[in-house]
Amino acid sequence: MNNDRAQGWGRSGIARVLPTVICSALLWGSAFGKDDPQPSAGENSGPAPSVASGPAVAIIIDDLGHSERLGFRTADLPGSIACAVLPSTPFARGIAERCHAGGKQVILHMPMQPTNHNASLHPGMLRLGAKRTDFAALLQASLDDIPHVAGVNNHMGSLLTRHITSMVWLMEELRGRPDLFYVDSRTSPVSVAHTVAQSRGVPSLSRDVFLDHDPTEAAIRRQLAHGLAIAARDGSVVMIGHPYPRTLAVLEEILPSLTDRGFTLVDVADMIRLQAHGEEAWPAYSYPLQTALKK
Repeated sequence: MNNDRAQGWGRSGIARVLPTVICSALLWGSAFGKDDPQPSAGENSGPAPSVASGPAVAIIIDDLGHSERLGFRTADLPGSIACAVLPSTPFARGIAERCHAGGKQVILHMPMQPTNHNASLHPGMLRLGAKRTDFAALLQASLDDIPHVAGVNNHMGSLLTRHITSMVWLMEELRGRPDLFYVDSRTSPVSVAHTVAQSRGVPSLSRDVFLDHDPTEAAIRRQLAHGLAIAARDGSVVMIGHPYPRTLAVLEEILPSLTDRGFTLVDVADMIRLQAHGEEAWPAYSYPLQTALKK
């Protein structure tokens, strides 16, 4: 995961991915044709929730499923942390059940193809070159593997998430499951996943901060402070971390004090509504609101 996050960053990375950006721009019109209208503003209408008394913070913990101990520790974190669980891992179902019982949103952490071909491949990974029917079947199998799924985000995916056709396929599958949202983990600086999700009417967010690309305690604290500064400036922030012992220890210490510091910890569904600024972003019958303020 660490190598995949680093793909494409810096001047050399931008040079590598620039041809893809140009090709994507040329393909944009055909990928988003006029014969695929988007929902009108009046469809599934409903007021945006007033759940945040201060800057809103959403935190997702990725890569759950390999360690039962760390998965359960994540599930026991205070507040509305989202738990992103890898399919086909030994403890996936048990961790998802524990997270759900603890009031956490469960996310399918869907494996997607990275640019680093030396990265270890995960069972059921979505890859370029797959037939659309196989693509859909892999997604469904992963959804079936994880109970209580409220949404999807990408595991790795620095290659796949920058390809419009693949993201159109994915979002059209998710659009057929209107109770699911999508979070773009932004493992590539030229990811089109969030943009395609929006164009296809899928409730979506994009990650702002990685907490533990550098898994040292000092670095995690700096990244968390950076994320909170973004929230204070912009009104909201979406942060992603991993079940590293140091990450969990920092969150166990800091999360209980967020409310006193003026921040509101919200789940992903609430954050999607809040970032929409009152515009329609979510069906009224979807995942129930769960916020730190309600607990």
